[in-house]
Amino acid sequence: MKSASHTLDRGRDFGLLVLRVVVGLAFVYYGWTKIMAGQAKWEGVGSAMALFGVTQGHLYWGLAAALVEFLGGIALVLGLFVRFAAFLLFPVMVVATVLRSRALDFSAGDSVSETFYPAALAAVMVALFFHGGGRLAALGRGRKTSTVDPKPGS
Repeated sequence: MKSASHTLDRGRDFGLLVLRVVVGLAFVYYGWTKIMAGQAKWEGVGSAMALFGVTQGHLYWGLAAALVEFLGGIALVLGLFVRFAAFLLFPVMVVATVLRSRALDFSAGDSVSETFYPAALAAVMVALFFHGGGRLAALGRGRKTSTVDPKPGS
């Protein structure tokens, strides 16, 4: 008889698929809205780099962030280059987390929960970077995602 743990291990790749698609669609949506908003939006998004001492090229940084979100989201949904997409999306979410946390005004009733969304997405990118997209990813065919060794003799 198979254990519950073994049964759940078989669903690991399906869980990764759901995670990739849902998170990827969020990135596609937010990236696309930034791309379509134009240069003023790109400048505004890129101005977040001033928090790190970058005082020039805000238009470039904003467009780069929008493209990373949009194209990275597509990559996650399709399961193409998942680790590379996660590697690029992680710093975008770190910047968003820092920006949101710096903008908090507790005297106006702001809550720290404003920072949780980008921080959670950054954590998901770390997990996807180390785990990959799973066997249900476009480039994951035949790759084993489980760390459990097969039974000897099988």
